[in-house]
Amino acid sequence: MNFYLTYTNANLAHATTCLFYYKFLDEIVPYLGMEKQSPPSIFFTDATRFPDKAGLSGWAPLVESSIVIHTLSPKNYISIHVYCCKKFDIEKAKSFCYNFFSPERMDAQFILRGVDYYK
Repeated sequence: MNFYLTYTNANLAHATTCLFYYKFLDEIVPYLGMEKQSPPSIFFTDATRFPDKAGLSGWAPLVESSIVIHTLSPKNYISIHVYCCKKFDIEKAKSFCYNFFSPERMDAQFILRGVDYYK
């Protein structure tokens, strides 16, 4: 299952530390009934060298696949990808992410890949 969320005009003012994004990745995994392979990793983009790309990328490796987040701070933009070889509740994922980031606008897409995998 592939679930993509993009948020525009998200409230990133309170989200200036690695700990905030680490907490997001660390908490969404058990909330959705998934299992981590290892702790989440967070990587900041050098805002001085790449001012239009300032933000971060984060990754939580899962036994079932991964959850990834990318942000662009100058645009208050967030992209989240939940890729899982296990069925999960899409509405729970949406709600968790929405409550964490309080965006003004959300776009969501769901793609069921590997249809034969679930038979």
